[in-house]
Amino acid sequence: MAPRTSARVVYVGRSESADVRATDIVLDEKARARFTLTTPSGSVPVELAVHGEHQVGNALAAAAVALECGADLEQVAQASPAPPRGVGASDGCPRPATV
Repeated sequence: MAPRTSARVVYVGRSESADVRATDIVLDEKARARFTLTTPSGSVPVELAVHGEHQVGNALAAAAVALECGADLEQVAQASPAPPRGVGASDGCPRPATV
């Protein structure tokens, strides 16, 4: 699609060629991702409150849009709330289940 638009194209992903990328991805014991958000203007640590490594891609896309709209890296990192501490909905199912 990039060749078909006159708009600026921002690539996101894990590749070194991506404009907005994730490096150093680590999952905690509840499968919440921490990573370094890397852009041409710098890097910042990000800790997601949602479960699953697949959420990193969603966070990168949201970060790219925010950065294109004028947010800085610190604002982007602060907009990605860290996991809550203590008991709550984000702590997962309290008993084993098969779905």
